[in-house]
Amino acid sequence: MNKALCDKTVPATLGAEGHIGLSVVCAIRNRLDNLVKALPTWLACPEIDEVVLIDWGSTPPLWEGLAAARLDDPRLTVLRVEGQTQWCLTLAFNLGFRIARYDRILKLDADICLARDFFVQHPLGADEFYAGDWRAYDAGQAHLNGVFYMHRCDLAKIGGFNEYIRSYGYDDDDLYARATAAGLKRHLLVESSLLHLPHPDQARLQQSDPNQPQGLGWAELWARPIFHIRANRILSLILPTWCGGWTMQPFDLVSDPEGRAIYVTSKSGPHSPPDEIRYASQILAARELLSWQIGRMAFAVPQAKLEDLLRDCTIGQIADRSEQAVPAQPLLPTPLIVPPAPARLFLDLHHGLGNRLRALASGLALAGALARQPVIIWQADDHCGARFADLFDSDLPVIEARFGDAAAAMGIETFTYLEDHKGALPHDAAVSVMPNRDAYIASACRIPHPLVSWDAENTALRGLRVSRDVRDLIAELPPRFEIGIHMRTHVSDAACDAPQNWRADSHERITLARQTSQPARFLPRLEAALSEWDKDVRVFLAADHPQAYEAMISAYGSRRFFTLTRETFDRSATQIKYALGDMLALSRAQLLLGSDWSAFSECAHRLAPAPQIFQQAGRDF
Repeated sequence: MNKALCDKTVPATLGAEGHIGLSVVCAIRNRLDNLVKALPTWLACPEIDEVVLIDWGSTPPLWEGLAAARLDDPRLTVLRVEGQTQWCLTLAFNLGFRIARYDRILKLDADICLARDFFVQHPLGADEFYAGDWRAYDAGQAHLNGVFYMHRCDLAKIGGFNEYIRSYGYDDDDLYARATAAGLKRHLLVESSLLHLPHPDQARLQQSDPNQPQGLGWAELWARPIFHIRANRILSLILPTWCGGWTMQPFDLVSDPEGRAIYVTSKSGPHSPPDEIRYASQILAARELLSWQIGRMAFAVPQAKLEDLLRDCTIGQIADRSEQAVPAQPLLPTPLIVPPAPARLFLDLHHGLGNRLRALASGLALAGALARQPVIIWQADDHCGARFADLFDSDLPVIEARFGDAAAAMGIETFTYLEDHKGALPHDAAVSVMPNRDAYIASACRIPHPLVSWDAENTALRGLRVSRDVRDLIAELPPRFEIGIHMRTHVSDAACDAPQNWRADSHERITLARQTSQPARFLPRLEAALSEWDKDVRVFLAADHPQAYEAMISAYGSRRFFTLTRETFDRSATQIKYALGDMLALSRAQLLLGSDWSAFSECAHRLAPAPQIFQQAGRDF
């Protein structure tokens, strides 16, 4: 048995880095009989570099049981946790994940056997993971739902298990939902490659909870795994979304005379769910389960009355509405009418800042026209290194990872206007969404719809409040300019302009547009415009390359131009903030001279708070 990790302290967070290899992580409490059967099937797989077993206070200690069963292997590490009276899967496995050393992690329960060809059947690629799904398997194998195989860096990205969940149920589904929302593609585990060893549900629930409400109805609910699953699902929706980088349950390390690692919890932990919230989730889950028998009227019972019923009556008595359950009045006299939540419109925004903003403008206007909840999908990438929160102060829901494939798998209606994607719609094709069904639209261009006008789009865009960082950048600029100039002059070597990311005709069009947006094209038009104003005319200049600034300033002298000065020109978060500042300054001009085929110039015009003349190089001059 490996003792190399016995002096290892526990990191505060789940790190993304690991040695090349594969770790199996399992946490267990008093389930030795199953583990003795399952563990040899794990050790028979040479692909496995280590097995980390977290013994969560088993009696007797797990290493004694393994020794008695003569199960030993240099890849096997047993770490014991003491001082815990209650089994907690999320804390136990997150400890194991933090201790594990390798860059791929297979999470197994003690009752899961592996087939010898498991890893042959599950080649783990980038940005994907394998997981079980109770819906897909035979009834006896539904508990394969808790098995997953994932890259360590991806598990770290989502923060492992949600430590707000402290009791049985929903911990795995919560993790899978966050993984797919983070852009990972979920694949189903091959049922024939695993075997779940059966045991009763009571073994799954482990032991009673001292926080369990008392009463006849509560006792019945507490004995049902589905009650705990639904309560934890509600809890996960109420509390903040668990994510990567969060501090996990701290542990102090001690050791026994044999040098074996024993961990004890040093305090309650930073993310213990408040008792009031946990109880609220249990009440809501009780209503939900009761509604399966008596319908929506279950949600109309005043909470005090429901608590009395759960204390004094069985679930059957409550459902029967007997006089014994409700001696003084009808149980549920008035159905509660709950209006349905509005369908959501997920707006997956792509490419650079201008492309994202024009897609966002039309998407927000469309959500308003269809009375839908807009949800912004804004993933920082090579095109745009800034997060949405770097640029805007907004209460709109924002998800920072794309999940188009997962959205389709979840039954969300999906559309794409990205020309290099399969099934892409033409840029001028109006989107048609089904009523009362969530829709997911990926786009870097305007999303056409007959109910949405240009003015409505621009009103929605101007309604966004920019962040303080951006406001500070433009705070010293004049409130108005006579002339604004935006020059998009270069096709860069960066991934955002790489030919492989565009259709051949589109990349050719980009190259031509950059050639027609050079300083030599702007200088005559600027000279003509300057002649229409007096010598105090104010000109704001924005460009994508220092050579463009140099050419314009050398021709007219720096006194004529206002600029936001910076030293680098890339797609980093800082430079995207400058870009938004440029865009807002350009919107203040009476005359905007922009570049051809530039979403940036277009959005500067869209943001104009007053009427503005907009002309583009290669089209209007």
